[in-house]
Amino acid sequence: MNNSDDDEILTFFVVIAAAALLGPMLLAHFSAAAIEKLISWHVIVDHGVLIPIGGGEGLDLARTGIAAGVFLLLFLIGFASVKHTVARRGAAKGGRA
Repeated sequence: MNNSDDDEILTFFVVIAAAALLGPMLLAHFSAAAIEKLISWHVIVDHGVLIPIGGGEGLDLARTGIAAGVFLLLFLIGFASVKHTVARRGAAKGGRA
């Protein structure tokens, strides 16, 4: 496995993680049944809402913190991947890594 394969695998996992995080929230905008399911699974709440998603349903403080942590983790993974790629290309061209 070479470095470009590693980059493709990392990109795949970042996209899947982002879709897993954003998918339920986007689905909640379009379907009342999805909102009820997300509430029953404790993904969103219908009381103490800090960030509304549907008609009064959304994320409370704890769920907002978790979502912010996941977004930060995805950002850091993406940043590390870009930094690694730039360093590798610089080393391949004979420059400083």
